[in-house]
Formats: sequence, C-alpha cells, structure tokens
Amino acid sequence: MLKLYSNPGFKEDLKSYYIAFTRLNDKYHIGSKVVGDIGEYFAKEVCGVRLGVDKNLPNIDGIDTDGKRVQIKTRHRHKSDSKIHVFRPFNKKKLNELDYALLIILDEEFWLEEIWKVERKTLQEYFKNMKSDGFNLTSGIKTREGVKRIY
Repeated sequence: MLKLYSNPGFKEDLKSYYIAFTRLNDKYHIGSKVVGDIGEYFAKEVCGVRLGVDKNLPNIDGIDTDGKRVQIKTRHRHKSDSKIHVFRPFNKKKLNELDYALLIILDEEFWLEEIWKVERKTLQEYFKNMKSDGFNLTSGIKTREGVKRIY
C-alpha cells in the first residue's frame, strides 16, 4: 500500500546530501554506497516494507505488510544517464527465498522517481538462460506479467 512520506524534512536533507555528494564525486571521484540505503528508506516509507527483519536470509531486505519477503534494488540516475535499465546483482541461486523484488529508481538528486515490483516467477524465468546477474528493466520487460510499476 502506497502512503505519503512520514518525514517532511527528508527531502531537504536529501538535497543537502546531493550537493555534498556531487562535490565529492566531481572533485575526488568518490562514489556512493548509500544509494541502496536511500532506496530501502523509500521502500519502507512508500510501500510499508519492514527492513532487516530476518538476518538469516541475507538475500531478503525486508517483509511487506502481507508478510512477503522482499529484495530491494536501487539505481541512481546520474547527470549523464538518460535511462536506467540494469539492476544488479541478483543472486540467481537464491531467488526462491524472495517473493518479489522492488526496483527503485532515484533521480539525479536522489529523490524517488519510480518503483517497480517484479514477482519471483518473472525473475526466475528471466534469469533461466542468462549469464548476467543483472535484471534489465527495458520497455519490453515492463509489459510482462509479474512486472508492475507501483510508483
């Protein structure tokens, strides 16, 4: 169930982070490992995912309001990127542990742009004959059964 963000100051804080990140990246080529954390925050706030519930399943990032196991993958759109397609890495051998994945796209300033829900069966079919560990969210895959934009 989608809901409004519960922390009104978050967007301003995220904007400050974007300014600092851009400066560090441009001057010192320092990347970001917090993109996934920001994506998990949006999964919690927008979709009601409870994070870090089962430490015995490291492939699972959280549990949704229906008790389903969720893996969250997040991509950040950089200035030079017009499109974001590939979400990785997926542990193809452990897909049976999750019920679905949330694919989260953040805009250039790390603000939420899109959330896609991809069912386990769709992921398993996609990776059946693939060597890559990345799920390619192209226009063709977006229309498949088991793939749905929820934000």
